[in-house]
Amino acid sequence: MELQLSSHAQHRQRNRAIPLDVIDHVTTFGRERHHAGAVVVEMDRKSRQSLRRYLGDEGYQAIEEHLDVYVVLGSAGKIVTVGHRLKSGREGASRRFSPVGRTSRTGLTRRAA
Repeated sequence: MELQLSSHAQHRQRNRAIPLDVIDHVTTFGRERHHAGAVVVEMDRKSRQSLRRYLGDEGYQAIEEHLDVYVVLGSAGKIVTVGHRLKSGREGASRRFSPVGRTSRTGLTRRAA
């Protein structure tokens, strides 16, 4: 299947270092969900198992680290954008803003310990 990437998706794919074969595998084997009028495709556990059976253990291990991505499909199946999924839970969570110097509800500012 030939991938149809928008210019925005091509730009994001290059900037985010997501291999084209990974995008192809995600769109072929991934789980679709609808969000805001678009279709988002991601790899869940069953999708990963299917891909492993298709590629074999060695082929799967070669691309496994790249499978935490999502693909957004627009109308007519054209790829609108691609990106990395953020990990959930404490180990994957990152702090965007430091609590130091921010005002709390009481109006006091926290200080670094």
